[in-house]
Amino acid sequence: MGVALTIVKWFVFTLNFLCLFLGIGTICLNAFGVEDSSPGTDAHTYYILGILLCSLLCLTIIIGCYGIFSEILGFNIIYHCCGLFDYQWTMPASCYEENPNQLAPDPICLEASLWQSYQFKLRRQQIFNWALLISEVSK
Repeated sequence: MGVALTIVKWFVFTLNFLCLFLGIGTICLNAFGVEDSSPGTDAHTYYILGILLCSLLCLTIIIGCYGIFSEILGFNIIYHCCGLFDYQWTMPASCYEENPNQLAPDPICLEASLWQSYQFKLRRQQIFNWALLISEVSK
């Protein structure tokens, strides 16, 4: 199941990447069309509309590529908290210490790991905010 899910994630990432190149190519073709058409005609309006829609599509694809790539690399970490849930089958491996027969002493567990995850997500949000600010200033 894990291999199939990884293959699907890589397929989606590759498809997003190919669609990004297709969108950039379409933007370039529409830019050439804008140069060749005379302002005020229907063709000129369609080329500008094509540039705007493909730009929005490319932005959406970039965000999708980022989401898939972070999922593939395992940036989205899920921590199990022992004792908070009633596990019907087996306890997660993170609930045990080195000995598989002994549970971790803290029922809320993994506070340090949760803090590291919070710091990582906060850092990722800061990088996104800086990238957004730079893209807005460059306009």
